[in-house]
Amino acid sequence: MVPQRSSRTKRRYQNGYLYGALEVGGTGSEFIFTPTPKKDCDLGFLNLVGLSDPEAIHVVIGDGAGFHHKNGDAHLPGNVKIISLSPYCAELNPTEKLWDIIKGGICNQLWKNLESLEEAITEKIRPYGETQRT
Repeated sequence: MVPQRSSRTKRRYQNGYLYGALEVGGTGSEFIFTPTPKKDCDLGFLNLVGLSDPEAIHVVIGDGAGFHHKNGDAHLPGNVKIISLSPYCAELNPTEKLWDIIKGGICNQLWKNLESLEEAITEKIRPYGETQRT
C-alpha cells in the first residue's frame, strides 16, 4: 500500500550546480555555483580556470556531459585543454572523490533553501579553495 499524500503538502525543489577543478599535486582550485548546467555556465567556469594562472596550460578532465565543452572548441580559452572521459564513466574523474566527501557532509538533511545548502557546501569545499599562490 502506498501512503497517500496530504493535499496540504507542497513539495518545492530548487536546483543548482557546482563546478569544481583541483590542481593535481598543487594548491590551486576553482569552484563556482551556477543555476543550471549549461554550455555558457561551463564556458564561464573554464574561463575562470584559465584566468587563475594565465601563463599556465590547464588540463581539465570532463565527464563528457552534453553541456561540457570538448577540446578544440573555438570558444575555449587558449590555455585550457579538455580531456573528455567516455560516457557513463564519470567515476574515473579524480574530482568525483571530492564530490563524495561533499555529499557525505550534506546528505539526509532538510535545507531551508538553496542558499543555505550552498553555504554548507561552501564550508565543506573551503579547505580545497584556500590556495596560496606565489
